[in-house]
Amino acid sequence: METILMKAMKYSALAVFLMTNCHAIADESKVVFGIEIGSSSLDLESDLANEFNQDFLDDTGVSSTYSVGYRWANNWQVEGSLSASGNALFSLGLEDFYQAAEAKLMVGYSFQLAKHLRIVPLIGVSRWDVELQEGFLLNPGPEERIESDGTDFSYKVSAEFPIKKGFVLSLSYASTDTTFGDISMTQAGLKYEF
Repeated sequence: METILMKAMKYSALAVFLMTNCHAIADESKVVFGIEIGSSSLDLESDLANEFNQDFLDDTGVSSTYSVGYRWANNWQVEGSLSASGNALFSLGLEDFYQAAEAKLMVGYSFQLAKHLRIVPLIGVSRWDVELQEGFLLNPGPEERIESDGTDFSYKVSAEFPIKKGFVLSLSYASTDTTFGDISMTQAGLKYEF
C-alpha cells in the first residue's frame, strides 16, 4: 500500500520535472521555490461529521507547503505544490485527529499593486489524501478510522512582498473543496525567485 509520504514524493518529482521543462522553453521568466507554514482547518459536511464524530465538524491543525513554480514575463504563472496538514502532533492519539496531504497543480496571474506588493490568485486541481481517526480517550469502543482520497478543485490567493533581490515574503490562503468537506490553510512563508 502506497503511503501518503510516498505519494507526496512521487508528485513532487513530477512537479519539479514539469517546472524545469517550462524553464527551458520560456523567455524572460523566473523559477520560484517556496516554503510556507501556518494553520489548517478541516471542515466536514454535517452528515459525515455526525456519522464519525461531531467534534470533527471543524478542526484546526498545522500545515506546511513546499512549492515550485514558474512566472513568465507577462505575469502568468504556474505552481506545483505539496502540502501536509493535521492535528495529530497535538492529540498524541488521546483525542480525535486528522492528517491530510495534497499535491496541487495551479495556474494564475500576478497583479503588481505596488513596488513591493503583488497579489497572486491561483486556481487548479488538488490530489488529496485524508485520514480521520478517533482518539482512545473517553472512547468505550474500538477507535473508528476513515481514509479517503480524490481529486478536486482548489484555489489559492497570495499577497507577496519582494524584500531583497530574489527573496519574497508571502501570506496566503488556500482552500480545496473535497467530496467530504473543505481543507483550508492560512500560511506565511518565504519564496526564492531566479
